[in-house]
Amino acid sequence: MEDKMIRKLDDRGLSLVELVIAIAMSTIVLGAVMSFLYGAQKSYRTAEYTVNLQMEAQLLMEQMSNWVMESNHIEIGGIEDSNYLVLYQIPRSKIEDTTLVRLETLGTRKIIYMNNGKLYIKIDNEASAGAFESEIKNDTLDTSFLTGTPDEEYCIGEYVISFTAKVPDGVDPNKINSVNVDIDMYEGLPSQSQSYSISDRFSLRNAVYVVESDE
Repeated sequence: MEDKMIRKLDDRGLSLVELVIAIAMSTIVLGAVMSFLYGAQKSYRTAEYTVNLQMEAQLLMEQMSNWVMESNHIEIGGIEDSNYLVLYQIPRSKIEDTTLVRLETLGTRKIIYMNNGKLYIKIDNEASAGAFESEIKNDTLDTSFLTGTPDEEYCIGEYVISFTAKVPDGVDPNKINSVNVDIDMYEGLPSQSQSYSISDRFSLRNAVYVVESDE
């Protein structure tokens, strides 16, 4: 009789109170685990955004430094809230025996500008030195590209919220031999995001202030 009673007591299930306590404890443990995982994921995303922005900013500045050094003339402009940087490779010439001798026959113009949160470059290759010099001297730059639909092929930087090019203090605006560039970047959702800013100064390798015509 006693053995049967013991076996009956051992076969009892959980009471309602015990079940409620078990569920509550499981919920607390699960909540703590989920909170830890969410915090770890948020930290990982923040670190990932920071690394992405820093890498892109450094590569962008390095490329921009090369473009500026390859150029010999700078123009800085703006329309509405957009700022743009124009880099010219003006054909060079020299005087030999009182004759103007052309060292380069082709000119190139690179325009760096921001459009819808991305940074783009527009490249114009001129047909000849004469046409290039006439364009740079007399024609107004067509700025329709600032508000038009850009070609994604020429996107050089994503996540850009601000691009500013300025003439350094103490430099004659008519004889620009260097430029200050400031870029602000942002990636992610408002609840999980990271921002990054970078500034640098770039100098021309061989500045040209006056372009002589063939006439």
